[in-house]
Amino acid sequence: MTPAEEMSAPEALAAPGAASTPAATERRFAKALVFTPHPDDAELSGGATMAKWASEGTEVVLCVVTNGAMGSNDPSVGREELIATREAEQRAAAAMLGVSEVVFL
Repeated sequence: MTPAEEMSAPEALAAPGAASTPAATERRFAKALVFTPHPDDAELSGGATMAKWASEGTEVVLCVVTNGAMGSNDPSVGREELIATREAEQRAAAAMLGVSEVVFL
């Protein structure tokens, strides 16, 4: 195994000459499935990456594991109302990033 083959992906991309190889600069994926634990987490941690992928033609699907029901301490907001609000916020944010589909588990 060569030293380049032993490098991690970030090390390989940062290696001299890596940016000039077509595989490092032109790799595209047809579809990406992104998992996030809570509504709005994906935008905060990977929003720029999802937007980049979408702008390059990748179909980005976002899977949100929870429904956001625990996302407020306001006793005047009912659980169903909060779920609907968080879902609408998530779908709007995803649309702004170019995400193709949002799935709530």
